Amino acid sequence: MMQRMLNVRRLVASGFVAATVAGSAFSSPAQAQNPTSSTAGTQFRVIVMDMVNKTDPKATRFGVRTSEAVRKGISQMATHTAIPSKEVDVELKKLNVLKSAFDCTVGRQLGARNSYAQVIMCGEYETDPAGTKVSASFFTKEEAISYDVAPFVVATEADAAAKIVEEFATYIRQLTLVTVCQNYSQSQQWQEALDKCSQALELNPRSTPSLYYRGTALVNLDKKEEGLAAYQKLLELAPTFQEAMLSAGVVAAQLGQNELSQKYFHDYLELNPDDDQVRNVIAADLNKAGDPMGAAKILEDGLKGDTTNYALMRAIGDYTLVAAVKASKASGPAGDDASKAESKALYAKSLTWYEKVLANLPAAKLTSGQTNALFHYAMTAYLQTGQAAKAVALGPQAMANDSASADMYVIYANALGTTGNETQAIAALDKAAALDPTLKISFQKALLALAGGNLDAIVAHANRAATEGTSSEQIDQIAIQLVAEGVKKSGAAQNAWFNAGKALAKSDKPVAMANFYQGIDLYTQAASMIPKAPKVITKSSAGTALSLLNRAKALLQGAGAFTEAASNRASALDNIDKTATYLNAVIKQ
Repeated sequence: MMQRMLNVRRLVASGFVAATVAGSAFSSPAQAQNPTSSTAGTQFRVIVMDMVNKTDPKATRFGVRTSEAVRKGISQMATHTAIPSKEVDVELKKLNVLKSAFDCTVGRQLGARNSYAQVIMCGEYETDPAGTKVSASFFTKEEAISYDVAPFVVATEADAAAKIVEEFATYIRQLTLVTVCQNYSQSQQWQEALDKCSQALELNPRSTPSLYYRGTALVNLDKKEEGLAAYQKLLELAPTFQEAMLSAGVVAAQLGQNELSQKYFHDYLELNPDDDQVRNVIAADLNKAGDPMGAAKILEDGLKGDTTNYALMRAIGDYTLVAAVKASKASGPAGDDASKAESKALYAKSLTWYEKVLANLPAAKLTSGQTNALFHYAMTAYLQTGQAAKAVALGPQAMANDSASADMYVIYANALGTTGNETQAIAALDKAAALDPTLKISFQKALLALAGGNLDAIVAHANRAATEGTSSEQIDQIAIQLVAEGVKKSGAAQNAWFNAGKALAKSDKPVAMANFYQGIDLYTQAASMIPKAPKVITKSSAGTALSLLNRAKALLQGAGAFTEAASNRASALDNIDKTATYLNAVIKQ
């Protein structure tokens, strides 16, 4: 049974998605650049950019004084310290960057360089009737977008600095909550992770890692719709957040939203167009989530007209085959014609890919196991599309590739049996059993014997199949076939097949079927003894006919489980009663 809480590594594309928590998308608490906590004797460094005057860029006094006061306020914190302006100037000279070109973008690049700083603050201000309107933003490598301080109006530089430092402290609390949420996610404590990330979002609704980890926690708490919504909100804020694309794609597929799922995956692959490994991982996740054709489409898009990428072609065939099997199971044995046609079309489509690879096996450079699977799946598709002869023709090549594969001999036997080569088919099954003594082949042998019409062999194989643990439903399938074959026969041979079906039956259905046909046969015999008027049946013949009718009635009364013939059965019983009344009258004369 599937675990209720999915392992986060299985939730999204392995090796690429930050749901692994300790992975590459966000820094883990152990990493030096994490801006939320510090080790003993270490403070995380903050670049505080001089604030820009939007009204008059040349008038810098308010901005310079506010920024310096912010540096002092941050440096008084236990966990963080602002980098002095002079030190930043020295670093800029090393990089040949002019002070006049040192804007927010350059500051963020400088902070990311060799982890020079973990947080960057940028701000601006403008004249306001009530004083000075100030705004500021904080950036970290961990956040895809900034933490923005809502614009506020102050009278002095000190007031502005105090407000910014206060907001910075709130920001750090939010990042701390994200770190705790991350740790809980890493240990798969999903409810605790959800609680902490929800608290972080109360402080900063635009926090991309909080939204990401919250979505991951929700999905692992079986709240996939809410988890998908969290990923979608994140992607509205940060449209190129690749890990969220992957996660949203998998969850959408799990929810049956295949078009949405494929959109997210295609968006991701547009950013990583030439990475077959990524494409294969995404396809595998789509298939696991229940969308094998989506997986095939993802890989097919990766071909881009390449006629020699046989690895992708084989995988496309595999996923298309999975889709065919899925469609076949969905339609069931009595499925409508449209469903059966869909399944057959998918099997045929898988063959278009398999045949390309089969025609170029040396160039495909498949492993022995991959080649074995290719033969097996291609033969299966041939059988399902009514091309058993092609499956038989492929058999020897498949055996030459792996003569020790019991499964290959089984499917080869199915192909041989379908083309009427029952003796060879049974020999192939015996070879499979010799390779794998645990293999249960008696049921298949019984089916092959059915095709050959050998009643004794059918019964022997079916009885052996029952002792091997073959299901009662499958044994009943054989019993029903015995009865159906008996209908085609007459006299003693017919009764032999009917009685064999009854003896083999595990439920009332095959017995009821045999009773119905035997009863109808006896009724027909009795009716044939009654001459047409004006001739009248003799008392002796009437007695014989009445005996046949009584036996027919008993059999038909025991045929209730054959519901498909309910109407004919009722009509026959009514006619038997009327005919018996007539015959009794003749006998009493």
